[in-house]
Amino acid sequence: MNNQPASAATQPYVRTDRYPPTVALQSGPRIEALMPVRSAAREPEPGAQLTICQRRLLSVLVADPDIQAAARTAGVGRTTAHRWLRQPAFRDELARQRDAVLSEALGSVKAHATRAVAELMKLLNTGDERLRRQICNDILGHALRVRELEDIERRLAILEKALANNGKRRPAAEEERDEA
Repeated sequence: MNNQPASAATQPYVRTDRYPPTVALQSGPRIEALMPVRSAAREPEPGAQLTICQRRLLSVLVADPDIQAAARTAGVGRTTAHRWLRQPAFRDELARQRDAVLSEALGSVKAHATRAVAELMKLLNTGDERLRRQICNDILGHALRVRELEDIERRLAILEKALANNGKRRPAAEEERDEA
């Protein structure tokens, strides 16, 4: 005989004594169904924003590219970390955060570049011949590298412009067909 009210017979309850937590539908003494519960703190629905655990893993991954160590530091399982890394939203956010860190570091380098050049210029007046020669080689090497990068940027801009114009212009064969 069932002592429970009819409404309680089919109400779900969460079993927390299992990992992962499960939802059980109880019908009398018998459990009808066991289903894993999607923990909102661990697994967001598709299209939802990243969870707190995911954001914590992201911040560690930005500083440490070792996935296993980052997962351990963030308190996330290694398998979970790899599963999240397969999700486009998570990968995109990781790439965005890494780009932001790199941009900040490059900004700092740019800010100190002028001072570094001034210091190198001062060292050109040193009496040590070897040091002067090394500084001259460094300055020339950097100047050539800058020139090379400027040339690559110029050529890339020309290619991008040509591709953009090519996409707007229809091939001659299509224009002839349309005219006929």
